[in-house]
Amino acid sequence: MTAPRGTIGDVVDRFRESYRPLVAARDEKRHFHAVYMRNTVAVKEDLERGGFLDRVWVEEWDVVFANLYLDALDRWNRGQMPSEPWRVAFEAARDASISPLHHVLVGLNAHLNYDLPQAFLAVVADDEFEDRELVRRRFRDFKHIDDIVVRRVKEEDLELRKVEDPGDRTFVDRLLTPFNRMASKRFLKEARRKVWHNALELSKARRLGPDAHAARLAQLEELSEAKVKDLLRPGKVLLRLAVTGYGVVLPPPSVAAFGNPAGWPEEVRPVVDRFLTAEYATVSRRGTPVTYPLTPYVGADGRTLDVSCGLTSPAKAERARRNAKVCLLYSDPTGSGLPDAPVVLVYGMASVRDADLQANTDRYVRLSLAKLPGPWRRIPRWMMRRLDWYWSRIWIMVTPVRILWWPGGLLDQAPSEWTAPADFEAPASDPSPSGRQPPAWRDPLADWRPRAAKAGRAFGPPVLTVVDPSGFPVPLRASRCRFDGQAFHLELALGWPLGSGGPACLTFQWHEPDFRGYANAIFVGRAEVREREAIFHVERALPDISLTGSRWRQIRDFLSSERKLRGRVKAEAARRGQEPPKIRIPRDW
Repeated sequence: MTAPRGTIGDVVDRFRESYRPLVAARDEKRHFHAVYMRNTVAVKEDLERGGFLDRVWVEEWDVVFANLYLDALDRWNRGQMPSEPWRVAFEAARDASISPLHHVLVGLNAHLNYDLPQAFLAVVADDEFEDRELVRRRFRDFKHIDDIVVRRVKEEDLELRKVEDPGDRTFVDRLLTPFNRMASKRFLKEARRKVWHNALELSKARRLGPDAHAARLAQLEELSEAKVKDLLRPGKVLLRLAVTGYGVVLPPPSVAAFGNPAGWPEEVRPVVDRFLTAEYATVSRRGTPVTYPLTPYVGADGRTLDVSCGLTSPAKAERARRNAKVCLLYSDPTGSGLPDAPVVLVYGMASVRDADLQANTDRYVRLSLAKLPGPWRRIPRWMMRRLDWYWSRIWIMVTPVRILWWPGGLLDQAPSEWTAPADFEAPASDPSPSGRQPPAWRDPLADWRPRAAKAGRAFGPPVLTVVDPSGFPVPLRASRCRFDGQAFHLELALGWPLGSGGPACLTFQWHEPDFRGYANAIFVGRAEVREREAIFHVERALPDISLTGSRWRQIRDFLSSERKLRGRVKAEAARRGQEPPKIRIPRDW
């Protein structure tokens, strides 16, 4: 944490001292400066009246926050470069054609979006972010400052009118004045939530070390700069704010945002950050590989690749808890924006996390809505909250021990390889729950042949998984596939590395670029491999987990699943000695 410089009275004096030359030079930066100075005086007066829960903390925070702006202004005046959001805002002050109100909004966005989360980190220790009661008190004081600002909106609007030139406000602007004043409260409320979110994300990164914190801060700087630039485009800035929103939100962390602490190959990083699906392979009690397409995420410390499974369908996690050797294959770039992406195969050790189901569920809701927003657009929040059977999650963290990748996805070429340091260590799984694992809630197909015939026609080449000599279930995509009514005939890439076959899994999958629809077909059986050809003999088909058709059909299917799974979330939580997790959809969703 950074010690604040002086008192709020010292900050007010600094504002006044730096304001005089701005006025003398008729510098457009004076408009934001004056508004900020008057609001700081109002906060000082409220502090003296005892209007905050923790006066000492609020003063420390407000001093740090204001000095971030005043320091940026000093650097600019000395010919030095401030942060990028401030650089753009200060350069815009050279344009006298922009109205004073516009200058104020540009400065507010630069300051709130980039400086305010940093001010929180300066006066809130990382462990204090975990203290819910303390955070509640801090947030109430934070909100109270917004209340002071909102009370002053009308007065500040009148002050700005005094310094506006004729024509700065058009007839439409005058008509919108009442709306603008009412909208200020909503804008500040929205910004408050986003700033707090960003401060929490920066705190998490800071705990991981200076590299992770610096990378995450650079990401916030880039987002804040882009927001300021957007506000400077021609048009009505307040209307644009009403449409696009106030503030910025740090997305789920990427490998780059963590500073790549595990040292994974540069060619692999975009793939693990941006692919929407990966084939996740485990081994059953009988030694048969089972491979499902799942949505992968970067782990909470940037050192693992994580997938999840529903609390009501824990088999994917229980297989990994019994046998930690798993694989992830990133082979379908659909929706990633990476058309020439390499195929990436990750050998890893799995760690199952289900000791805190509420934290698991909160994380899944946040990350899933950020990575796959398409399926949830226009779905009412009340309906989303009802889907507890879907949102309630078990996490599986995969610590990579070996990574193979084929540039351009050309599997006929020899792969590049990365191996973990000899002293790497994968975390242990949480203890197994009590009682018996529930059976699958979807019924298996009585006759797998119609499903196999359809998969052979409708899907692209499938992923064949066999267990290698070291015990890893290794999935690789075939080049071609044909179903003859009894078995699948697969053409394999040149130099197929996985021996002569044995127990195997064949996984077909497809999804839309925005993930509004997806389908898969998964079969287990045995594979015979002869050079570049494999024959896969099906023993059974796993239950269908596709979601296709119209939006209302998908909603109907989800609600029908709810009826089948009613009570199962509660039972599975009880097996782990916990209450069923609450489903908390973010307010900004």
